[in-house]
Amino acid sequence: MLEKLEEMFSILRKTLLEEKAKLQEAVGRNPKGDMTYKFDLRVEELAVNCCKGLDFPVRILSEESNEILTKGGKPKYTLVIDPVDGSTNFKRGIELAGFSAAVLPGEKPLAVQNVEFALTGNLFTGSVTKAEKGKGTFLNGNKINASQTREIGKAFVNIDLDFGDRKKTQRILDLMNSVCNVRRLGSCAIELALVATGCFDAHIDIRDLSTPENFMAGYLLVKEAGGIFTDGRGRELGEIESLQKPHNIIAAGNKELHKQIIELLGDASN
Repeated sequence: MLEKLEEMFSILRKTLLEEKAKLQEAVGRNPKGDMTYKFDLRVEELAVNCCKGLDFPVRILSEESNEILTKGGKPKYTLVIDPVDGSTNFKRGIELAGFSAAVLPGEKPLAVQNVEFALTGNLFTGSVTKAEKGKGTFLNGNKINASQTREIGKAFVNIDLDFGDRKKTQRILDLMNSVCNVRRLGSCAIELALVATGCFDAHIDIRDLSTPENFMAGYLLVKEAGGIFTDGRGRELGEIESLQKPHNIIAAGNKELHKQIIELLGDASN
């Protein structure tokens, strides 16, 4: 299935970059209420078409549409995709946006623990981070490991600061003042892939805004690279009710750093 995901990413990336100038128009809002652009729908269309070529039915869940079944019958897999994670970046010409795909067995509940295959691809560079449960995480074909930075004062972390209520940024000042460096890239899929590769020591998003298509692939990438991935209070993520329900997430390269992040956040992560 990873081979099919890589083929899918290659096709949609090539098409998207070739047609970029024609796909900038906003066409409405998705079920979450976020703006949908022609490029979001184009990538989703390409992903669906790739799955229709498979010999078995696939259930596709995307932030842009409701459930899509590629053909009749019981689906062998459930595919959760984020067609263009970093739409604002893409729209404004900031060359950092990703395609994210998580694959679960069709008969299993929608939960990060059930993800068997995951891929996140950088739409501009073509870089691919992928994982298969029990077999590790790979960046462009090379096996990788998450960061071993264990001291919060030396940590290079990504913190999503795009709070709906700007006053809530006060909740994480202690954490920001404790780490070595802070970044925010504008694409959760790419940010989590960078935790898996060890480029970021951790990713923190406690805005009550991150939805499952943003992080389901990233969960497996981080876990298979040896990292830790929980909700904002350090607990395992539960079964996912819908792609519209937001979550708080914390991903770190190791248990020691994750523990320090949870302690510094305290009630802020509730």
